[in-house]
Amino acid sequence: MSVNDGDSGRRCYAGADDIADVAEAIEVSLASADYGAALAARGITTVALDDGGRIVEYSPGGIATVQPD
Repeated sequence: MSVNDGDSGRRCYAGADDIADVAEAIEVSLASADYGAALAARGITTVALDDGGRIVEYSPGGIATVQPD
């Protein structure tokens, strides 16, 4: 596989084994990432469903608020 290397115009070549190794490394990294912490560090509020199916809002400061039904 040939990939353009950004603005330099150079081409990078990788074989199937290299691509599989990179894909596996990305998959492991994504599976272990703490997206809530990463987004909170950027000042972004997140939401999730709790075990009861209620929406919980997580503020960047670490406060969790269950939204009313």
